[in-house]
Amino acid sequence: MIFTEFAAGNFQTGISDHLAQEIVIDYEENKQAKPRQYFTYKRQFSEINISIFKKSLQAKEGETIRSEPTIEGAFNKFLSLLLNSFNLAIPLTKNKNKKRSDTKAWMSKGLEVSRAHLLFMAKVLKNSRNERPISESTKKYI
Repeated sequence: MIFTEFAAGNFQTGISDHLAQEIVIDYEENKQAKPRQYFTYKRQFSEINISIFKKSLQAKEGETIRSEPTIEGAFNKFLSLLLNSFNLAIPLTKNKNKKRSDTKAWMSKGLEVSRAHLLFMAKVLKNSRNERPISESTKKYI
């Protein structure tokens, strides 16, 4: 809300020695919608990224940290080396949000169940290759 103007005053209530106060505020509503965030930033903590992080920390020289005259300087140097290695080995990646609250799901629950059953039957058919009849698997679906 943006307050543009106001007025204040007293008015008579009809009872002696009793005045009521009033204030009138004019305002404009700020109806700017929040921008929807369709992306999030995440880090991928895979085995490869973690091993790269460990190797980069081992490669850093400790002499630069030990050569600092103050404890605060050594800590700041260590923190910058740590964060630099961390950001290089495990970078932030931009990921698209999968679920949006403003869109309606186009697949019903029944379609999702049917899809799961059909995928299961296709997997059974692919893996069986004439070992057992497909009718056994279709009985589960029907």
